[in-house]
Amino acid sequence: MEEWVVIPRFGGKYQINKNGTIRNFETGYVFKCTPDSHDGYVRVYINGATYKVHRLMCESFLPLEDSSNLEVDHINGEVSDNRIENLELWSTSQPNGQGVGDKINWAISFLK
Repeated sequence: MEEWVVIPRFGGKYQINKNGTIRNFETGYVFKCTPDSHDGYVRVYINGATYKVHRLMCESFLPLEDSSNLEVDHINGEVSDNRIENLELWSTSQPNGQGVGDKINWAISFLK
């Protein structure tokens, strides 16, 4: 059975699965997600606004209280591949260009 989780910013009305499919929880309607012709990022149109699917994925599956200074990295470099196993949080703070997991591992090794 497919696992669906609530997309927090929509107050429980919409859900997303690990492949980036988005649906209305109440009606079961599945939204059409399309790659942008300019940059290739997959977007979805909900309630009059456009959202990048990879951001909704991370907000839903990797929730953080404040992810404003974090980017979402597509591990395989393919920006249209929004499977959860292809996404990781990426820190833009110093040192620049490291995954969050890399920084955590470094901190643990430093504290030992």
